Amino acid sequence: MANTSPNAALIKGAAVANKNYDNMPGMYAGIDKATKSISDSVMSKAKEKKAKKDAIDKDWNKAKDSVLESYGSFKTTVDYDFTFDELKGLKEELYAAQNENPPNQKVISSVNMRMNGIKSGIDDDVELRKMLATMDHSNAMNDNEKEILTAFQNESYTLSRNESGEKEYNINGNKYTKAQIEDLHIAQNPEYSNNFTKVFARNAKSRKWSRPVVESEIKSIMPKKTDVKGLRAFAADGVMDQSFSDMLEFDNRLKMEIDDVLKNDPRFDTDGTPGISEDEFIMMKQALTDPDHEIWEGDQNKWAEITHPLLVDRLANSIRNDHQKNNPNATKDMDEAGANNYYL
Repeated sequence: MANTSPNAALIKGAAVANKNYDNMPGMYAGIDKATKSISDSVMSKAKEKKAKKDAIDKDWNKAKDSVLESYGSFKTTVDYDFTFDELKGLKEELYAAQNENPPNQKVISSVNMRMNGIKSGIDDDVELRKMLATMDHSNAMNDNEKEILTAFQNESYTLSRNESGEKEYNINGNKYTKAQIEDLHIAQNPEYSNNFTKVFARNAKSRKWSRPVVESEIKSIMPKKTDVKGLRAFAADGVMDQSFSDMLEFDNRLKMEIDDVLKNDPRFDTDGTPGISEDEFIMMKQALTDPDHEIWEGDQNKWAEITHPLLVDRLANSIRNDHQKNNPNATKDMDEAGANNYYL
């Protein structure tokens, strides 16, 4: 879980920052001494300017403190330094707008809105860190995704903003927005297994067998082809303690069953020999369990297109096998053709 206790170094840095402005009230220290040598009119204007400056600084420090309050969970000053520089620039912009005659309310509103955006962004950062630290991740996550998220959690990045104003994290030479960082995380979803267990129990114990009904129920509880992240988790984390990789590894009928389906697919039939050879079969199983396999040419949607129906078929077969055990006499009154077709 993310550390949410205050970071001493950041608190100290915040205190220094609050005192490190160029336009300090001290610059007006000589005003009182000058009262005897300047006219009342000039003195009045000077005091008004000082009061205005004090009010701006007070409002600014209040907003700045509110932003910095969210930094308790950060371990380094990377985010703090980046935010401080942004706030310093906004302070100067706000000061200039406040001193226009009349004050430039459009700019003031814009600055306040950007200040609120920075505060909200920090809050979101903290929540994302907590989520990444506390939520169980799926076995589907690959090494690259884990390395990027580890760097994010360790604050091993530099920060910038893109043309749209989004904060970007420069990690190992690549830039990621917060949304892209979050999208790298794949969470476990135990509901997949729980729901399939219900489908399994209901149909395996049923007196009648209907493969179309079983496949329809399986499709209704598993991620669709278009939900690639969900399908990755479903395949990798498995159902009833068996992953898709396990299903492929221990299914001795798989090669025979899919030979007719994929034997003419140039991605799998690569050696010119009839059907899927043993080497091609090994490669095919690796590709089916790896959405980033080179065979998919960087497009995980291609993996989902092939894998989704195979998953449905494997899961339906597992229910069929149990149904046969529970109903050994299901086909005893059928002719040979009917018995052979019953479990297809």
